[in-house]
Amino acid sequence: ADCHRRADMGSGCRVPGRVNASDAWIHRKGIAMKKKILRRTTCMLIAVLLAILLWMGNALFGNPVSRMLAENTARKHLDDVYAGTDYYIERIGYSFKDANYHAFIRSPSSVDTEFTLYITMLGRMRLDTYDDVLSGFNTARRLDHAYRMLTNTVLEDSSFPYACHIAYGMLEIYPRWLIDEGRDPYDVPGYAIVQDELVIDGDYDIRELGRQAGHLILYVESGSVDAQRASEIMLNIKARFDEAGIPFA
Repeated sequence: ADCHRRADMGSGCRVPGRVNASDAWIHRKGIAMKKKILRRTTCMLIAVLLAILLWMGNALFGNPVSRMLAENTARKHLDDVYAGTDYYIERIGYSFKDANYHAFIRSPSSVDTEFTLYITMLGRMRLDTYDDVLSGFNTARRLDHAYRMLTNTVLEDSSFPYACHIAYGMLEIYPRWLIDEGRDPYDVPGYAIVQDELVIDGDYDIRELGRQAGHLILYVESGSVDAQRASEIMLNIKARFDEAGIPFA
């Protein structure tokens, strides 16, 4: 009774079962603080996740701003270095392998004039592969592809009797410096065509090139493996190519 009287008189006596006003305020303040911290932590986690996703997306696919910078750099490079030519940007693509934009350049008047400009995300020119045109590399690639398509008419014909996981034809074409190194003839045969001597956009007889430097690569599956069987297979393949009028060295 005395305690109740003191409570009524405004004293600080605590009554069992009752919550002091100051304690309730502190309790509510603590809950509000916890919610605030939780919201702040959640926002930070979301921001970090978004940053990671943006970084990954940028690394894998690039971004519109960097693509615009790459295009501007490519156009300026063509104007500065190749003024007066008919070169144009065929397309621009991003490569996650080297984190660069690739501007593919072509010429409507030259089948062998195609090269690539490598440009960083900040729009800085990193590499110009125009030397592929001047060195004869593009010409060699064009001729090699033409010979390969020619040999495929035999190797991919439905009447070809052998199962091959690997089967194609190629032209042995190498740059002068590689031939002059005097490498093993197995790597660079003596009959190889010198890449540097090819004429850009030159019109070549693919069959004659095949006669000079054609090379067939075949991995043939066979139930028996011996010299006699290998000889039969090679003679049969040779006969098929002779009948098709496709020579090789």
